[in-house]
Amino acid sequence: MPAIYKIQCCECGFSVRGSTSLTVVVMKDGSEQICMHPIEKLEAERLTGEKWASLLRSGRIGCKFALFCRDCGALDYYGYHQNVNWTYMGSTVTRSPEVAEAHKCRSCGRNRLFPITWKRKEKVLCPNCKTGLLSSDSIGIS
Repeated sequence: MPAIYKIQCCECGFSVRGSTSLTVVVMKDGSEQICMHPIEKLEAERLTGEKWASLLRSGRIGCKFALFCRDCGALDYYGYHQNVNWTYMGSTVTRSPEVAEAHKCRSCGRNRLFPITWKRKEKVLCPNCKTGLLSSDSIGIS
């Protein structure tokens, strides 16, 4: 089950929250549709009219990962990852900071994206006040 994280600043009121990942299905026209948890399989089958196993075999089921921008603070979902253990729904798969920075923020266009989870020893400055440190804490599962 995807974990839900809250990122917040120790100095100002900045705060964002999101699920670690989203399941997506690629439609025949190449567009992607989000399959809401916990009914990913049913959603994918409903949207495409095809069986889950067939969609998996054809590489049309994937995950997008939550990343937030260290410059503007926007949180969105990026990438497309197929190699996920779908019996566990791939919910705990996260991106490294190096992989995250390969993407550009959809809000500001900079490549300062960062995973919504990180090790406590990493210091991440607040994009709002530029002085406070951010914390990332699990606040539930979806």
